[in-house]
Amino acid sequence: MKRRVFMIVGSSFIIMSFIILLNSFQTVTGYSVFENVDINAGYYAGLWLLISGFVVLRAGTSSKKN
Repeated sequence: MKRRVFMIVGSSFIIMSFIILLNSFQTVTGYSVFENVDINAGYYAGLWLLISGFVVLRAGTSSKKN
């Protein structure tokens, strides 16, 4: 059960990071999901979520099955 929670949380972090990173490059899509957010802040938030998502996924794969 604990492993499944790690996998779900890690996957959701990675998905959210891709959405935020794509949003920080507003010239790519031309559409802004978050308005009034600095581009650099969105980039760093997406990068942080991506790294933490991989860390959580790694913790989920290294934990013992319950």
